[in-house]
Amino acid sequence: MNLFFRKCLIWRKPVFSFSIAIILFFSNCIRPPHPGFTKAPSGVFYKILVLGEGKFPAKDNDFVTISYSISAIKDSIQEGEGDTILQLNSNELKTLFKGISMVAVFNCVKILNEGDSALFIIDNNGKEIEFSMKAKKIQSPYEYAEEQKYISWKNDGEMNELKHLKEFLKKKKIDEGNLVDGIYFLPLKKGRGKIVEIGNTVVVHYKGSFLDSTIFDSTYEKKEPFEFKFGDDDQVIPGLELAICQMRKGEKAKLIIPSQLAFGESGSSTGIVPPFTTVEYELELINLK
Repeated sequence: MNLFFRKCLIWRKPVFSFSIAIILFFSNCIRPPHPGFTKAPSGVFYKILVLGEGKFPAKDNDFVTISYSISAIKDSIQEGEGDTILQLNSNELKTLFKGISMVAVFNCVKILNEGDSALFIIDNNGKEIEFSMKAKKIQSPYEYAEEQKYISWKNDGEMNELKHLKEFLKKKKIDEGNLVDGIYFLPLKKGRGKIVEIGNTVVVHYKGSFLDSTIFDSTYEKKEPFEFKFGDDDQVIPGLELAICQMRKGEKAKLIIPSQLAFGESGSSTGIVPPFTTVEYELELINLK
């Protein structure tokens, strides 16, 4: 190799090394800090895991029910998880759970539509925190207020019903020994033969009344028993169905049925039985086919 080519190689070697260093430097600059994540305008990095059926994200002042799980990527932070309800307010400066900025959490929530779940990376005062979240429900302030009214009304109705039921049971000396599958079953007359099964045609007489003995429905008064195929939908209230499946032909019983197994929080379709009303039935299985 002549002297000229040797000098060229010596000169090009540091140039080549310098070029590699420049390429590596810019590669590191161009490489995203969190591959697979998208950076939102707020600075939050996120990756959608599940797309829900919601069409719009939450707005300021909306109420969002979320499930979440927190862990740290850098530096130590205690992990946590759970469900909570947030009202979005960009002016809120409180902290949530493990010292995470509420503003950072709001920025995450605003990315999600109802039903979406995602993984977030948040810069929280110099600490990178991984925050998985699902937006389970998004409600406007009006929708949330109406739901709270409903919950309060339902709780009051259930508590009032329970109070009257306990007073009735104490007065009639009926104890928990008569409680079967959520109804109070008081045998009046024994039956014979096999127990009712799904698909059987049953013929029954019944008398329905309130706890004050006021009758609201009776096949005895109509002088016509009720015949139906046992197991078919919407034939009798759930409490009667639970009782019938324990009975034999000719058996007669008195039943105390709480509203959740009777006419529920809506009451009867006729409006005769109010919501959250425990009812009493006298039930007789006349025939079984």
